[in-house]
Amino acid sequence: MTQILFSNCTLLDTLAGEFRPGHHVRVEADRIVEVSDRPLAANGAQVIEVGGRTLMPGLIDAHVHVTITTMNLAALERRPITLVMHEARLILERMLRRGFTTVRDAAGADYGLAQAVERGLIQGPRIFYSGCARGAATRGHPGQDHGVGRRGFTAGSGLERSVLARRDARHC
Repeated sequence: MTQILFSNCTLLDTLAGEFRPGHHVRVEADRIVEVSDRPLAANGAQVIEVGGRTLMPGLIDAHVHVTITTMNLAALERRPITLVMHEARLILERMLRRGFTTVRDAAGADYGLAQAVERGLIQGPRIFYSGCARGAATRGHPGQDHGVGRRGFTAGSGLERSVLARRDARHC
């Protein structure tokens, strides 16, 4: 089992609202297993000398859109998906460097992007994805087609519109 020992770090005690210098933290696999103000022994562990800097758990962003790589949504619709995924990769790498280790993508990211991160193909935070945006059947908010000629909610009965919207939403 992979072990990492963070030596000589400062911890933030959120209950007391103060910093605690001179601590050591041992991690096995992906779990913190020991924290001490005395040096820890861990045979075979990778030792990282933190040098008194603050060690903190990863940040979580609960509302991101890693595949919205431009605010021009009409232009985004015309971009090849492979280009958007490479742009999303850069966004994810930058998020990780800023300390975010988990994100919840509120619309856009999918299983494939989450798997690319999990398998190490992309360096980035763990992704919990939500799927398509509400109104994705019209490529945006309900009733808008952003000038791309996609079918909106305009023709037929309520049931027919619902069936068409559901069919179109599978392609987002």
